[in-house]
Amino acid sequence: MHHEKILFHGFDLDEIIFNSELDTKAVINPQSTLFVLNCLNYKKLECKSILVDKYRGIVRTNKETKKLINQFVNNQAVSFLGTRMMAQSKEGLPYVYGRKVIVPMSGATQHSTDWLLVNNTIGVAFTENKRNMTMIFKEFLGAPLKMDLMVNKIVVKRQLRIAGNIMLKQCEVVDEVNVEFQDIKQSDVYNICRQYSDQESECSSLKNELDWGVHYIIESVLKHVLGDDVSGGLVAEIAKDIKRKSREII
Repeated sequence: MHHEKILFHGFDLDEIIFNSELDTKAVINPQSTLFVLNCLNYKKLECKSILVDKYRGIVRTNKETKKLINQFVNNQAVSFLGTRMMAQSKEGLPYVYGRKVIVPMSGATQHSTDWLLVNNTIGVAFTENKRNMTMIFKEFLGAPLKMDLMVNKIVVKRQLRIAGNIMLKQCEVVDEVNVEFQDIKQSDVYNICRQYSDQESECSSLKNELDWGVHYIIESVLKHVLGDDVSGGLVAEIAKDIKRKSREII
């Protein structure tokens, strides 16, 4: 992608870069980050990535886009492994968890690339013009933002299609769960179970429960292959490595 051809409100990137800020600790904020630009080949910016933020404007950072994405996903309940399972794809893929949808602008996400936060976008269109992808954001520094890019339309449309398929599957799962759990706290079965539960025990997050599930599966597989004498240290070491990889771009 040719970043010097990106347009913000009709002005190219060079015309507004002087108003940017450098933040070495910058992270993706799903509520305000609009777009993440890979700047490894755009030396004049003297940064590795740019975050387009609706409140902060243009934020430069020395973190590569891959690191920014991995840091973001590491704090989410559903990992890239969960996304890949729903996508059933071995290619580079978007990250989808409810309203948080981040789509890569290329098909190879093992390396740094550009990412669009669809959850902060109100429109995406493709044209036959040189700048062939237009995105509309509701807010950027207090006003709507139109952003034009040159992309491989086939690749980006495929990524958007994968994201759409994952979201539909997630919604189907949520609908199924809602049927079973609707008004459950007003039911007799809930009151009986709650009465005999360890109410003082600390609540666990969905992320921790899913991580524990990965640990349990690994332990079961190792014991099936190596026998019941498999050490807890080996299980913990492999589980830690797999959980780490599952939360990163594959």
